[in-house]
Amino acid sequence: MSHHFIKQLTAEQSVDQVFLASEKQLRSNRQGNLYLQLRLSDRSGSVDARMWNANEEKAALISDGDYVRVKGTTQLFQGAIQLIIKHISKVAATEVDEADFRLLPESDIEKLRGQLVANLQSIQEENLRAVVDAYLGDEVFMDKFCRAPAGVKNHH
Repeated sequence: MSHHFIKQLTAEQSVDQVFLASEKQLRSNRQGNLYLQLRLSDRSGSVDARMWNANEEKAALISDGDYVRVKGTTQLFQGAIQLIIKHISKVAATEVDEADFRLLPESDIEKLRGQLVANLQSIQEENLRAVVDAYLGDEVFMDKFCRAPAGVKNHH
């Protein structure tokens, strides 16, 4: 099955690919049956997704920020594409090409990282500076921090 970015998805299309999961909720419908609701995204955008007849065990396998392989079908609902999930499983970050989920090119990420570091290094207050230095000195954290997909919706 060929890979399609979210912006390329159309109604009644089969999907079998990896997305970034967020906004996971286990909800119940009017009949009291549980379903999984989440937002799936890639570098082109995001789409609402539902998995009917879910349970707490299935929901516990997926966390916000996980990469997930989704098999399902798209449909038009209230004028927007949504994805109906038939199967979902977690995928290790090492098996994913982060460029498929990154909104900015590498050069822009490095430029923004440089600006962030310069701004944080200008902090003069001793205790706050110690906290800043601890984060800036942790290369693993800084690399993940600078590559984490996020936006206004996640921060505010």
